[in-house]
Amino acid sequence: MSEAAEYDPYAMPTDAIQEPPVSLWAALRKIGPGIILAGSIVGSGELLLTTSLGANHGFAFLWLILFSCVIKVFVQTELGRYAISSGKPTLGAINELPGPKFGAHWILWCWLFMMLTTIFQLGAMTGTVGQSLNLAFPKVSAEIAHRLGYVPKINGEAEGSTAGTDAMPEEDRSTYLGALIHERPESPWAVLTCFAAVGLLWSGSYRRIELITTVLVVGLTLITFTATCALPATNYPIPGSEVAKGLTFALPAAGIAAAFG
Repeated sequence: MSEAAEYDPYAMPTDAIQEPPVSLWAALRKIGPGIILAGSIVGSGELLLTTSLGANHGFAFLWLILFSCVIKVFVQTELGRYAISSGKPTLGAINELPGPKFGAHWILWCWLFMMLTTIFQLGAMTGTVGQSLNLAFPKVSAEIAHRLGYVPKINGEAEGSTAGTDAMPEEDRSTYLGALIHERPESPWAVLTCFAAVGLLWSGSYRRIELITTVLVVGLTLITFTATCALPATNYPIPGSEVAKGLTFALPAAGIAAAFG
């Protein structure tokens, strides 16, 4: 058998194995891949689902959120360790688990379905980023809509029109694109976010991705920690009794679909 046929891209050559760091600074210099992994798994569940559950159901699902955070850490850690030690990709390792197979292990089919639905979630997450940026800079989309031909109404008539037969509906005086951006002001920011992500990944620079991800993960962690510590000093402190209720392992029927959806 030729050498090319025996080549395994997932095999871990012995000369690629590095000695573990022995000092804190040396260990911190090795956390880049872990930071990127942390940034990749922080998504709509952490940023949107948990906040919506809290807004709609209070602290009832606090225990479930804490449990999922703990489980996620151990699952990600052990899968990563096994992949490194065995040289097998994660999906290949899961495919070797005991259980029924339909061409592939049933867990892999569940993973495929999850990934297909995640693609649709990416659009929702991009729109959420656009909404956040539009709230921070509301004049940008308004200016873009104006330059693309949007004509606002004044007292029920299009600006610049005259009463009577010369009056024209807004949709006739505004361009389609201008009216669209006026109705959906997050759209320009969402498009910009998509192009920025494509450009970042297209560059193929690991160092750049590591630096940006580190800033985002550290920044998000510090902001969350600071906001939590500052909350008792505001007009909306967290009562200890509410936190205790969230640790009673209750499952409100009205929120089960949202919690596990």
